[in-house]
Amino acid sequence: MSFNNNLGSLNSEKAKIHLHWFNRFKQNAASITEICRLLDAGERTVREKIKKWIEEGFLEPKDPEAQRIRTIVLSTQYEELAADIRNESEKYQYLLGSDD
Repeated sequence: MSFNNNLGSLNSEKAKIHLHWFNRFKQNAASITEICRLLDAGERTVREKIKKWIEEGFLEPKDPEAQRIRTIVLSTQYEELAADIRNESEKYQYLLGSDD
């Protein structure tokens, strides 16, 4: 997988979710509420963004059979990228920032 190709397709909000949430905090899934806090945005706005990001292949619903999306996960492609960063975090420290 090409790290630069995938990272280059992330806008600032996607990068924030990918790099900070899934890498820095090492979680596999995030709730809509958690994404709202991370992006400092309302639930409706976040749900619209998540719907778009699912269509783009960035995120997936944790439960694809659910009537309403409550929890999301990175798509396989971006989870592989997150794993690369987690496994070599010192190499990507410039992306992750400090641990304040």
